[in-house]
Order: sequence, then structure tokens, then C-alpha cells
Amino acid sequence: MESYTFCYILIIYAVNYYYYTLLIKKNKYIWVFGAWKGESYSDNSRYLFEYVSKNCPEIRAIWVTRQAKIKNFIIQNGMEAVEYPSKEARKFLFKAQYVFMTEGWKDVGEFPLGGTYPIMLWHGIPAKKHNWDMGYSMFKRKIVEIETGKKQKMFWVSTSPFYSQAMKELYGVPESQMINCGYMRCDAKNKYTNSNMISEIKKKHNVSKIVLYLPTHRNFGKDFDMDFIKKGMQSISGVLKENQVCLLYKPHPNEMYFWEQETIDMENVEILNDRNYPFADLYEYLYCCDALLTDYSSVMYDFLCINRPIVLFAYDIDKFAKCDAGLMEDYITHPVGPICFTWQEAIDQVCDLLLEDTWMERRTKGYEYFNKYSDGNSCKKLVSYLLKKKFIGEKQ
Repeated sequence: MESYTFCYILIIYAVNYYYYTLLIKKNKYIWVFGAWKGESYSDNSRYLFEYVSKNCPEIRAIWVTRQAKIKNFIIQNGMEAVEYPSKEARKFLFKAQYVFMTEGWKDVGEFPLGGTYPIMLWHGIPAKKHNWDMGYSMFKRKIVEIETGKKQKMFWVSTSPFYSQAMKELYGVPESQMINCGYMRCDAKNKYTNSNMISEIKKKHNVSKIVLYLPTHRNFGKDFDMDFIKKGMQSISGVLKENQVCLLYKPHPNEMYFWEQETIDMENVEILNDRNYPFADLYEYLYCCDALLTDYSSVMYDFLCINRPIVLFAYDIDKFAKCDAGLMEDYITHPVGPICFTWQEAIDQVCDLLLEDTWMERRTKGYEYFNKYSDGNSCKKLVSYLLKKKFIGEKQ
């Protein structure tokens, strides 16, 4: 009964909020940005925000965050940010013509805004089906819908025909609401062509190659098997040393706290805790790595932009497909790298590809299939599209 009452009150408040903001006149030159429930300064929103702030003086770009440290960091770097909730944040939210998000409305506030255009930048080309909500109650589903908004009512950026079709299947987004411009975070391949952090790790371990190990989470960390990861990395340490390779392991944020309880010292293995670098973004160093080892993370499709070796370590593929997020069939039918099931197999494939890259042509085809619109000019294309008002009801 309490859940029903809470949900009912939330719906009433959200509806009133929507119609109140609908009455407020919008300014087409006020653009608001946010990411990851207002708790992070990263992802597609960050790269678009920085592009607009630097290159579009006619637009007032404002980042909305729940973290004072993020607000201060952005302001110190010559851009504009406000902290939510505040009168100043609401003022910009109510007047903004466009709102850019990676997850949903909670990125910039609490509830859907009336009269504005929500642009969903999202946070990954789907390798996973995102089936986590299958066990949600009716009340939780409704609350999530209020916080994120109705995805099929938003406008989305698309990375390829595959992406548009996938979002239609997963979330019911009409293809007519897709903007074919690619992912903003892939523009970072032009901006970050070298990384001091990567150079320092190579020097520290006396290696010539960095392989970034970037797995996705297991049931938001609930099914994380630390012993499997730790023993696996220990078992391949000798192979890494022999091949002058360092494995840079960045645990998923949902699983990082496991490692914070551990003291790990393995030869040719570096564990990156990005909480120690609060404003460092993955895409500042991703494209500076020599190869990628991942599992079902969408980062594999972003890495296609530089056409370097990718190895898919799918050691628990059956369990993940049935009991976790689920997998898109394209993961199997259009693989972007060899699919491996043991640590030894995975590291052997990585080292072999670093010596002789036999997957280059197949990755090129994968890029065309999954991420062809992300050509390094995604920010420019999206801004140009919106400023020309070529938006609602018009073909691209």
C-alpha cells in the first residue's frame, strides 16, 4: 500500500511539473547537459558539451550536476555549470530548448520537462539486451520510467543502421527519431592521440604495448567473481612479461569497491582505480592503448574507430545470456574479434594479434556495421543539424 501511495504521489507531482514547465517560453540558444544521474562528468554528454562551449559562442551551454566538485572543475576550465537542485539550475532547465542526456531525465534533475527537446546521447552501442528490468515490480517500472522518461518519445543519436534498428527493438524508438551523426565520445580519437598516463605505465613496467582490459559488470556487481579475475591475471603474468605487454585493468565502477579492499601487486598488470582520477574520462586514454580485451561491453564498438586488435573474453557467455543482461545475437553473428573462453586463450590471441593483425579487415566491416557514423565529426554534425532546425518531421 505504501509503494502504491508513493508511486501515485510521484506521478501526480511529475505530471504537474511537466505541465508547469510546458508553459515557460524556451530559448533555442540555451542547451543543458548532464550525465549518469548528475553524478559524473563523462561520456557523450561531456564531449558534446565541451565542443559546444568552445565552438558555438551563440549557444549558452550549461552542465547540470549534483556534485559541487564537478561544478567547480567545469567552471575552473572556463565553462558554465550549475548544481542541482538550485534556483539557478531550475531556471536554465525550464528555459532550455534542448536537453542532452546519457541515461534519462535524472541526469539533469528529477522529472521530464515540458516543451523542451530531449536528446538521448545514450552510453553504448548495444552488445547487451539490457534485460535487468525483467524482474522489476510494476511500481519500480513506473518510477524508473518517470526518472528516465519514455525513451520512444525522445530523439536519439544513431551510430549506424544497426543501432537504429536495435533501439527500435529494445526500446521502441522510431527510426524517424534517430539523428545519424555517431557518438560524440568517439570524437576523442582525434583529441587524445597520446596519454601521459599510458606513457608512464609503459615506463613503469618496461613494456612496449598496453592492453586495456575493460569488462562489463556482472549483475551490477552482485555476481562478481574476484578470485577468477585475480587468479587469471596471475596466470598470464609470465606471458605478458615475455611479450613486453602490460595488462591495464579498469574494473567496472559497479565492481571497483571489491578491489579497494585488496592490495594487488602483479608483474605486468596495472589496476586502474578511476576514483583516484575523478575527472579523468575513459576516452582520454582509450584510443592510446594498443589493444582491447573485453567481454560484452559496448566499448568494443567504440574501439573499432581506430582499428586496433580486439579480443572478446566471454568466459561466462551462457550464464550472462540467460541470467544477466542478455546478449544481442549480433555479438555472435558479427564478432569484432576472436571470442575466447579461458585466460590462456585470451592472452594468446591478444599477443598473436599484436604481432600479426589478422582481424583488420573483419574489424573494418564491423565498424561499418556498428559504428560507421562515428567518423570523428559527430559533435559537429549534431550541432549543425540542430542549428539548421532540420529536426522534427523532416528527413535527414
